[in-house]
Amino acid sequence: PAGATGASGAQGPIGLTGPAGATGATGAQGPIGLTGPAGVTGATGAQGPIGLTGPAGATGATGAQGPIGLTGATGATGPQGPIGVSASIGNIPSSFQDLGQINVNSPLNVTKMFGVNYTYTPTVVNKLSLTFTLLASIANDFSPNDNFNIELRYGTGTPPSNGSTVAGTVVTNQMMRNPVPNSQSFTENLAINAIISSLSIGTSYWFDLSITSPDPTASLFAQDITASLFELAGAGATGAMGAQGPIGLTGPAGVTGATGAQGPIGLTGANGGLSNFGSITTPTTITSAGTNVNLLTVTAGQIITVKMYVKAKSNNAFSNTVFPITCEILGSANTTSTWMIDNEIYTDATGSQNNHTYRTCKIVNITGNSLMTYQPFYYVNTNEFDSDSSLCQLTLYIKVLTSGTIDLFFKKNASIPTVTLDGLVYSY
Repeated sequence: PAGATGASGAQGPIGLTGPAGATGATGAQGPIGLTGPAGVTGATGAQGPIGLTGPAGATGATGAQGPIGLTGATGATGPQGPIGVSASIGNIPSSFQDLGQINVNSPLNVTKMFGVNYTYTPTVVNKLSLTFTLLASIANDFSPNDNFNIELRYGTGTPPSNGSTVAGTVVTNQMMRNPVPNSQSFTENLAINAIISSLSIGTSYWFDLSITSPDPTASLFAQDITASLFELAGAGATGAMGAQGPIGLTGPAGVTGATGAQGPIGLTGANGGLSNFGSITTPTTITSAGTNVNLLTVTAGQIITVKMYVKAKSNNAFSNTVFPITCEILGSANTTSTWMIDNEIYTDATGSQNNHTYRTCKIVNITGNSLMTYQPFYYVNTNEFDSDSSLCQLTLYIKVLTSGTIDLFFKKNASIPTVTLDGLVYSY
């Protein structure tokens, strides 16, 4: 019998690998496995370079202008430059005299001169300022409401004497009036001044006062009379004007306010023509035989407008009877014409005025271009209107065909007692 197997010996070293055998043919592909879960997104890559700028587009239309701003405040005015040095003033010709006192006796209801005997000769200019001052006392004023008129007068030649009749040229006046009722005397301080022009240099002039009052019994006593006068020129030459100071800085211009929309321009009116006018203002009586009124001389092509006021007075009612007044265009000019009744201005009426159907005047007939028949009293029946006078405004338009004269020949019916042309105005 086989003895027991002894213990295994230790493994020997592995031998060298032999050469690989030839690869076998690939087997058929197995089925595709299921898709696994998506992996985590990777970080974003760096941005690529920016492309080139394209060409500029066309410019759009300009927008509407915005509102104009408010105007800014005006800048401060610059300081004024220094004033130039004035030339020296020459002497002004003048005169002063204390003329004492005078009496002007009654009556004073005729103008009397004071007779102060003040004279002066202009030496440089023909214009002067003159002032008289005085303390004037009125006595024996038995009509306390009277005014006493003191006038400043001047002239050439011999000065007026005290109490003489009025003389010279008046340049100003001052009134005195008794301030106390029932008082026969009063006193006033007066200062009478005037500028007197157009005098002649080198000519001696007298200057005086006069007085007049409705009261024949009153008298005047004047004391402390003085006269002061100076010529209104004679100064030395005017010095050169000083240099103008620098002009201040102009303030900043404010924002201009919005301009309002312009309104439509109105149509240009036609040029008006020049007119001439004439009138007859003295009432003219129109007779049964006819009354001719010479109007004017005219030129071919003129258009004459004549407005006239004809008044008829009957003193009784006329029922429906026609008592006409006629007007005919005469004269050497050849004309055409048109008549109108503008206004029934005035009526003296008695009786009733029913239904307002009455008239005081109407044109009855127009013959050709020159003759008009005008009826001053007209009404539907006697129950509606009775009239005994009327004043109507008539208008006559005349076109002048050939030059010459125009006359108006009026004629009334004998049954109308009174007809007058109260006024007439024409224009062309």
